[in-house]
This record gives sequence, C-alpha cells and structure tokens, in this order.
Amino acid sequence: MGKTSDWYARHVGDSFVRTSKAWGYRARAASKLKRLDARYGLMSRPCDVLELGSSPGGWSQYISYERRVSGMAWRTVSVDTRAMVRVPGVSFVHGDITEAETMAEVSSRLPSGVGLILSDICQTTSCERFRDSIATAKVAEALLMVSRRFLFDGGALLHKTSVIRAEHIASGMEWHFSRVVVYRDSSSEAL
Repeated sequence: MGKTSDWYARHVGDSFVRTSKAWGYRARAASKLKRLDARYGLMSRPCDVLELGSSPGGWSQYISYERRVSGMAWRTVSVDTRAMVRVPGVSFVHGDITEAETMAEVSSRLPSGVGLILSDICQTTSCERFRDSIATAKVAEALLMVSRRFLFDGGALLHKTSVIRAEHIASGMEWHFSRVVVYRDSSSEAL
C-alpha cells in the first residue's frame, strides 16, 4: 500500500473519527475538544467564548451543542481565515484575527471580552525546524495579543497544537498566565 492508502486506513479506523462521525461532527477535532472539556470543565464556565481556527466547524458544533444542553445563553464567536458553514448559536467571522478589521468585528460581537478562548490555529509544517519554530512563535504571539485584548483576568486559553510545538508555546505562555498545562492525549498521535 502507498502512503495515502495507509493513512486513509488508519484514519477510517481511528476511534476519534468514528466517534465524531457518529455524533454528526464535521471533524475529528470535536472528539478531542469533548475529551478536554471532560477533563477541564471548559463548557461549564459561565462566559462568552472566542474560538480561533474554527473551520470546518467541529469545535463550533460541540460548543453550540454543550451550551444549548446546559441552557447557557452565552455568546460564541468563531474566527477563521477559511470559510465555515454556519453553526446554530455561533457567530462566525471570516478573517485573520491578527488583522485590525477582524479584531474590530470580533470586538463588536464580544464588546465585554470573554472568559474562554479556544484555539485550533495551526500553521502548515514545512518539516524545516527553523521555519516551523518561527511559525510556532507567530501563533503564540497572536494568541497572546488576542488574549490581552479579549480574555478576562482569571480566564482560560486552550490551544491545541502538535506535541513538537507544545513545549515551545508553553514556555512563552508561562510569563503571561498564572498556570500553564501541557496535556498530551492519545488522540494526538499522528494519523
């Protein structure tokens, strides 16, 4: 078998893919967020949510569902440079969160800030360590900028990233947050 067919066979057999598909989620990432929510109680926070890197919308679907089930009427705004099909209960902003226009649009929808920022922003890897570390640093810098602008004191930021990048991002975040946790999940294994 070739590389593509090997990947596809592992992907189709992956428990997170099967679970996400059974629940009607658009992406495998929804199962990862569900597991993180169970561990850290993210959706039980009574606050507005800002989701970054939202397309194709698996996390948005999960957030929307959990908020509806719990009866929480808090706002959720999702942002991505890629288009996303509408998710009920989620306001979508199509743009780059580091650009002034996008920040202004998010500010108009979340004027008081948020208690939770969820990020699935991931730069494309080049397999060149130096280039990838620069891309990782840019993502971390963007997350800090957005956190300073929108996150309440005592709020939480969750950023899903590759294991290779996790330690690098965490070391930069420790200066700005009272607690930084690097959590490795079995679902993070490469497919």
